[in-house]
Amino acid sequence: MEKYRLFIEYKRKEKKNRIFDTLGSRASMEDSRRKIDKTALGIVGMPGAGKTTAAKAISDLGYPVISMGDIVREEALKRGMKLTADVMNTFIHKIRQEEGPTIVAEKCLAKCRALDGPLIAIEGIRSLEEILLFRKSFRHFVLVAIKAPRERRFQNLRSRGREDDPKCLEDLEIRDSEEKRLGLSQALNVADVVIENVGGPEDLKDKMKLLLGRLGFGSYRSEGSGFPESHGRPGKGFEGSKEPCSHRNLRGISP
Repeated sequence: MEKYRLFIEYKRKEKKNRIFDTLGSRASMEDSRRKIDKTALGIVGMPGAGKTTAAKAISDLGYPVISMGDIVREEALKRGMKLTADVMNTFIHKIRQEEGPTIVAEKCLAKCRALDGPLIAIEGIRSLEEILLFRKSFRHFVLVAIKAPRERRFQNLRSRGREDDPKCLEDLEIRDSEEKRLGLSQALNVADVVIENVGGPEDLKDKMKLLLGRLGFGSYRSEGSGFPESHGRPGKGFEGSKEPCSHRNLRGISP
């Protein structure tokens, strides 16, 4: 059962509240829309940490996944840009400077409102402003940080083979710096759950599925006959819990 151990840390709400208080007027947006009556699982992590693999575990169970990175790439293509590393490193800042720090999150929410099901995963969150908007917009929002050593992250990106991925460790350092400029370090610090990606892809998927089970979400298909009563609400003892979610208290819970 060793491979099923979730390396999860729960953060005290007091710490998150202190950080969010520092947003001040930057986050003084009015949420005039009705909250989306779903649970959103936000996934945050440095480039190559395993966000896409974690999201794949969720989609394998039948839940929709929205990639914020894909939304940025869609916008770049609409403007006739090439999806190279240099272009995208510049554009992720440009679009937020031109249309506001939450513009990508707002486009993401528009997609979320059109989707069925009790759970939505949002992959690629980058800032406290985005997190605050999601917390205001969903009935329940759980932020999951995926962490991995830099060398593992680089290998993950190399194997992906996307045009804008780094070609060497120096490129990865530049990419990391650009992501941190957007606020990624602060976003990682306020995660509700931290999962260390120290095994292979299947190990990470197992951890994600166990987490979903802990939250009360199993397999789901929108055309199915429904879902367990616990769907749509984080599991008892999760939200705000000070007790670590260990291998012991996850035993017997299946995704």
